[in-house]
Amino acid sequence: MNWYRFFTYIILLISFTTLAWVLWALKPADRTLVNYVSIIGSIASTAGLFLAYIQILTIKEETQKTRARLDASIHQVQRVLMTADLDRSVKIIQDAQNYLNQEKLEIAYVRMKDLRSLLLSFKGNADFQKLTNQSLFHHYFTDLQIDLDNLKIYLLDHSRKINLPRILQHLEAFEVQLIDFENELKR
Repeated sequence: MNWYRFFTYIILLISFTTLAWVLWALKPADRTLVNYVSIIGSIASTAGLFLAYIQILTIKEETQKTRARLDASIHQVQRVLMTADLDRSVKIIQDAQNYLNQEKLEIAYVRMKDLRSLLLSFKGNADFQKLTNQSLFHHYFTDLQIDLDNLKIYLLDHSRKINLPRILQHLEAFEVQLIDFENELKR
């Protein structure tokens, strides 16, 4: 039996016992309809206040339990969405690698910018914070930014040199890092 039901029964028992005792203890001259109504109303009001207080405590307790379950559900949904976004990031890296291998540098540049934007949108996620606090992730993200800058400079001025194998190597290492984190989230 729940604690609030127990106290509800106790309050009702005390109320009825008090009512019976007061009505029994009344002198015969005081046993009028007005006195009966006054006594019953007073005891019922007092019992009602106690029952209302118990009801408030019960609602507070249920609200806290519901909030905890809701927070757990939200966290789980965020993990699922994060996993899906990490999977999408890996696919973007693979697309960029394919375009770089085919020397379609403009499209590769756009896909790498999409990757950067997607990774920046993760910043508010608590699980992602675990990843972004790692110096290795910052290293890969910095490499991505440098590679984007170099690719942009090359696209604007073809007389400049670009090291495509190095960009591919950075993307491959970043892909492995993101897959590792995705696997951690799935646990």
